[in-house]
Amino acid sequence: MILNIDFDYFVREMPNWDWQHAEFGGGLVDMLWWTRAQAFLMRKQDVLQETGFHHVTPEPHNFIETLKSAGFTFEPGLPIVASGSHVFAYFQIVQWMREGVYFGKILSFDAHHDMGYHSEKVLRHNFDTGKIDCADWQYHLLRRYRMLEGFQIYPGWKGDRETRSGRCSWKTRPSLKQRFDTGVFSFDLLKQHAGHVSAIYLAKSEAWTPPWHDHVVAEFSHSMASEFETEVSTPFVKSHRERDPLVVREWDWGKIEAETAMLEKFFKEAPLGRVG
Repeated sequence: MILNIDFDYFVREMPNWDWQHAEFGGGLVDMLWWTRAQAFLMRKQDVLQETGFHHVTPEPHNFIETLKSAGFTFEPGLPIVASGSHVFAYFQIVQWMREGVYFGKILSFDAHHDMGYHSEKVLRHNFDTGKIDCADWQYHLLRRYRMLEGFQIYPGWKGDRETRSGRCSWKTRPSLKQRFDTGVFSFDLLKQHAGHVSAIYLAKSEAWTPPWHDHVVAEFSHSMASEFETEVSTPFVKSHRERDPLVVREWDWGKIEAETAMLEKFFKEAPLGRVG
């Protein structure tokens, strides 16, 4: 099987935070996190505690150990690919298939199902034109490889909110629905899906993974590579253009706290009716 890990699995996101659901690149996503951090500070909330990994099981530091204890085995020297998002996942897995690395199953740890958020008509058009992205890559892989199955494990903090929303396009396609299912993490569920892992795909998802957790992403990736005696590489895509997902983004808490204090002072002292 291919083990697919989206780092947003580990980062709790509550509905009232209004983080939106769209991927941005480079400076845009950095500005987004600056705004999000300020919102936490202005609400007098501890952003590090609120987004900490103690809200999820397993945590990055014991993730592989937990899988092994559930019965998972790993191919020695298996390929590990890390990217900023899942936008390259479809093309990378197709390449693995062509190279003879066979997969019968994709087991995903993710806070989003990536099985398509559009109508069947749009998804078919995207497949025919090669416009496959981070939101529908699993749908297209299952459509391309009829022997392939997929299972999505959601973190406990997410529960089944997304599947209950009814926006998952695979529900309207019976042939795919039979080969894809979801569940909320439990150790018993993990044991049910234990198997041999032939490759690992890791997506950082910078729009959902804060820069103050970047060092954990890098440590998590490098520790896996060390344990399995392999290396972390970037996706096999000729047009691959993105920031290195294992680079720790610059983040200055002192600067953002000072700027937040200035904003609070401004809004407190601004005459009524003069702001807005």
